[in-house]
Amino acid sequence: MHINRFAAVLVSGLFLVTAEAIAADRPHYYLGADLGYSFVDLDDAERDLRAIADGTELRVSSDDDSFAFMLSAGAAITRHLALEFNYFDLGEHEARLRSGDATVRTDTMETSGYGARLIATLPVAERWQLDFSAGLAYLKTRRDVDAVTEEDSRRETENQGVPNVGVSGRYHVTRDWSIRGSLMHFSNVGDSDTTGEGDIQLATLGLLYRF
Repeated sequence: MHINRFAAVLVSGLFLVTAEAIAADRPHYYLGADLGYSFVDLDDAERDLRAIADGTELRVSSDDDSFAFMLSAGAAITRHLALEFNYFDLGEHEARLRSGDATVRTDTMETSGYGARLIATLPVAERWQLDFSAGLAYLKTRRDVDAVTEEDSRRETENQGVPNVGVSGRYHVTRDWSIRGSLMHFSNVGDSDTTGEGDIQLATLGLLYRF
């Protein structure tokens, strides 16, 4: 009799624990918007301009950081795993060739596109969690060359799949709202023969809404 009671209590306890685990891992969906800055490697563009400036009084300057943003729609499959779809606007970056106060040539690089990421989540406190992501983005990089002469001005475009990795920290303000700070790295964006190739880092702070 005692054994039967113990077994009944054990089975009931396992059922409750399992039910609670399933409830905790119940899939949910969320939307997010993250704002911040991107930082790009402009070595290819600067190299081209230095080749033109070699032996002259021309000098090269650049802006390797820019305002950027990311829009997100995700599904938390379990407590520890999520799939997120993104739109990335990685900003506009410039390298310039100058003569005194005058700009002789400006190379402008713009990058944007869509992607998907798999996110592994590690809860570290009641309201805090760490996210580690890996994904692939389909990005369009455009390089506009604005020169003094029309024949030297041109536009180059490169469309490509770009791998990315990221890490973020998230604070849950309420059950439905959370704040996220993220760092992401995009490898080998663009093409060295056309738009120029370089890595892009993205640092953002955003707001997520769960529904």
